[in-house]
Amino acid sequence: MRSLALLVLLTGCSTSNFPPELPLEARLTTCETADDCVRIELACCDDCNGGMAVAVNRQSADEVRESLSQGNCEGTACTLRACSVPVVSCDAGVCSWEYGPEFR
Repeated sequence: MRSLALLVLLTGCSTSNFPPELPLEARLTTCETADDCVRIELACCDDCNGGMAVAVNRQSADEVRESLSQGNCEGTACTLRACSVPVVSCDAGVCSWEYGPEFR
């Protein structure tokens, strides 16, 4: 019974575009410096608690959020693990991120 409830919960908040196919289009992730980039959460839960996050060009953030985010998250239960602080960078002209050494 618990498995069925989990399945309903998971399918209830998915959309046809989630999870997004990666990597994202180059135009969404192009950068010159780390300041050009921002990390955004796309799923109902944050990345270290079962969700998904991507690094994109700051100017593309709203477009990516609108087109690829999971959607309605009402009633979604997420774990509450402690996560390291994410660090955004620009590596070879592409926005990226990784968890740093500090915890939040």
